[in-house]
Amino acid sequence: MRHFKILGCLWLLFGGFWSLLVAWAFLMGASITPQQPHGVIVSSRAWWEEVIGNSVECSFFLGSAILGVGLLRRWRWAHIAASALGAFALAVYAYLVPAPSFPPATLAQSMLHLSPLAVLGIYSLLA
Repeated sequence: MRHFKILGCLWLLFGGFWSLLVAWAFLMGASITPQQPHGVIVSSRAWWEEVIGNSVECSFFLGSAILGVGLLRRWRWAHIAASALGAFALAVYAYLVPAPSFPPATLAQSMLHLSPLAVLGIYSLLA
């Protein structure tokens, strides 16, 4: 049971930090719908993909914070949700490591920068 408390604190810290960062961005005037510079034409498909991507990202951060609270309060569904979010975090890690980034980074740098996500995913699956 001690592992679930540690895991709950980690998910709450991860989700809480990023959720607060998203909330701060909304308070500063950011929008979930992409704003294009004047004179730039964007297809409706690209616009919707950006909206869906932003929505999924925000819901993942909020869901991870709720999962952390659930693990700390020992809710039954939280154990299964921890495994599901852990598997999702590992999938995101495996997708983002070889993906090109800006500024350009080597494979080792990408692995190092994304290692907290991988550790959180592995620990969620093992607990």
